[in-house]
Amino acid sequence: MKKKMSFQKLVSRLIGMLLLGFWVYQVAGGVHYLGERLKNKVVPNRELDAVERSADVSYGSEFTNIITFLRNSIPSQATVLILSTQDSANPMNDTYLMQYLLFPRNIVFCPSDCTALINDPVLFIIAQNEFPSMETSSTRKQFVRYDDTLGLFIPVNAENVP
Repeated sequence: MKKKMSFQKLVSRLIGMLLLGFWVYQVAGGVHYLGERLKNKVVPNRELDAVERSADVSYGSEFTNIITFLRNSIPSQATVLILSTQDSANPMNDTYLMQYLLFPRNIVFCPSDCTALINDPVLFIIAQNEFPSMETSSTRKQFVRYDDTLGLFIPVNAENVP
């Protein structure tokens, strides 16, 4: 003879089954999301080197293209000047990040007055927005444009100019 299930037990089993169903739905969604991410982000990045992969995963493909441009344009023994502002969210202004991404190049940052550094004849300068002004650095350096907001000042006598 079957015992009747109490109403309380019936409700608790129903709630348990609903929660289990929601949990399975969440797990399936997570697996789908990670599968898509693996297919779209990780698998295509296999041919990139570690630095380019780091830049792509952290900041996206446009930032990776910028880093590739800089690495191809600046010789490995060069010293590079960047505008370093601690309160900026722009990764191009992070001295430590740029040291990692452009290694073995030496990175120096511009404190407050940059005139002496900008006029250094062997220094490469990452130009972004209004830094440095074209008049200030165009006398001894050649400007290579990446896009409207970014470029690179290369010493005139530098080798491996793109």
